[in-house]
Amino acid sequence: MGAVVAVILILVLSFIVILALFSVMSFIRLYNRTKNIQAEVDRQLKYRYGLVFKLIKMVSDGYHQKSGDAEKLSHAYEMWSGASSIGDKTRAEKKLNEVLKLLVDGLKSKPGPEANDDLAVLFDELDWNEMKLVYAQMFYNDQVRKYLKKRRFFLWSLAACIFRFRNPEIFDVDNYSRKVQMDLTF
Repeated sequence: MGAVVAVILILVLSFIVILALFSVMSFIRLYNRTKNIQAEVDRQLKYRYGLVFKLIKMVSDGYHQKSGDAEKLSHAYEMWSGASSIGDKTRAEKKLNEVLKLLVDGLKSKPGPEANDDLAVLFDELDWNEMKLVYAQMFYNDQVRKYLKKRRFFLWSLAACIFRFRNPEIFDVDNYSRKVQMDLTF
């Protein structure tokens, strides 16, 4: 009788250990997913900077405008690439939005014949990138919220401490509104 109880106790403990391991693995998978999504957001932001650099070059070449837009953009890019937190990246994005607003306002004040198809395509591509970026940020925020909710429980909190997981920051999408009106008619 004692052997049967010992076997049942070992099976129950084994089941609990296996369940705990699967739970911890799902928590680690969720943490890694947030890191991967953050990398995707960074990739989209880097692509966005490339498009804006192209836009400034096209505008400078086409309108022969001599302004400090390229320097302002370079400064914003340096701020973004040197940022260690999402809050720092948000501040750099606000600087980029200022540069974009100046560019768009400058384009609206210029006569229409100088605007060409390449500029329209670039604006479409920038708009598409903006939509993907906002989606990626919302998805990232959703995953971070799931992670933080899971982390409240003892087992996952213990796993986070053991693996030295940090609490990821949430993108402040409301203050991060980067939607610049680009309703230019070509």
